[in-house]
Amino acid sequence: MDTLLPLGLIINELINNSLKYAFKNKEKGKISIHIKTTKRVGFYELIIGDDGVGITENKSLKSNQIGTNLVQAFVKQINGTIISMDKPGTFYQITFKGS
Repeated sequence: MDTLLPLGLIINELINNSLKYAFKNKEKGKISIHIKTTKRVGFYELIIGDDGVGITENKSLKSNQIGTNLVQAFVKQINGTIISMDKPGTFYQITFKGS
């Protein structure tokens, strides 16, 4: 539960952001969620993103917005790391240790 609850909240927040911002002026869109084990024993990698319009600087992980701050706090809570991936649309890679 120490990992699942914050992880669920991270996924929820990022899906909500995709639904709000990614598909403006688009009829269709795709949200992807992939989780897998890593080569490091006990660690997992979550890749979550969308094929939408992409992220702007004021909505990036560096911004000081409530949703961004929540995601950062939850990632920290699971002792994880999050990076913005260089792919079309908006994708994040979150690496964390399972409990």
